[in-house]
Amino acid sequence: MYEDHSARSSLRADFSFISYTMAVSIQSIFISSRGKAQLTLGMFLSSRDRARLSQGRARSSRGRAQRRPGFLITLVLIISCSFFTVGCNQDVKIENDRLRAEALDLKEQVSDLIQQLKEANIASQATDATVLPGEELIRQATPRLTELKIDDRSHARDESNDGLIDTLVIYITPRDGWGRFVQLVGELSVHAAVLPASTDAKTIGRIALDPLEVRRAYRATILGTHYTIELPIDLANVNQPECLIQVEFHDALTDQRHSAEHSIELHSGR
Repeated sequence: MYEDHSARSSLRADFSFISYTMAVSIQSIFISSRGKAQLTLGMFLSSRDRARLSQGRARSSRGRAQRRPGFLITLVLIISCSFFTVGCNQDVKIENDRLRAEALDLKEQVSDLIQQLKEANIASQATDATVLPGEELIRQATPRLTELKIDDRSHARDESNDGLIDTLVIYITPRDGWGRFVQLVGELSVHAAVLPASTDAKTIGRIALDPLEVRRAYRATILGTHYTIELPIDLANVNQPECLIQVEFHDALTDQRHSAEHSIELHSGR
């Protein structure tokens, strides 16, 4: 009987140990996968085993509680640094935009002053018999050409509709010292050439207009006021993607000469 009692006690101890091990393993799996798993294994565990489980849970809770403040502090620091970095980048972008706008504004002011200086210089050299001596204000208020601009809308065109480029359409805008449009009175010439890398420049078109022809080239449209020059060109034996045009104007009112250059792609875009 004593041996039978000892055997039953040994089996009970082994069963308690196995139950305890299974409970700990199952609970670890459920906690790691779901975080809120709850197991009730009282039917398999003794009171001592349940006490051990309770102590393990308490130690785990204290460990998480001790780690939580450090984790929260780290999280707050990361978020703060992120907001600080975004704010700094935004401030730098705003400052760069402001400086860029100021630089463009100063550039325009310098350009306007240069044109006004040119106009004043031309006015001081001009001799206009219609202006009486002493009427300086009238002389200063008379607009005079200071600059020629070739519009970027200038282009090549297939005028004959045979699939070959044969015409350059050139838009010229003359301006006075205040950057305003001023009409042209004088002679105008246009020269177009291609610039191969291995040979000298080759002329593909040239035209000269007298003062009356220049006046007839005046245009006022919804796209603005300008002079339109249509230049016939010959692209035989030419294999270049673009050409260079040079415009020269002799002002009959001031005896001044003005010029401008611009490149045009040699494909029919319009």
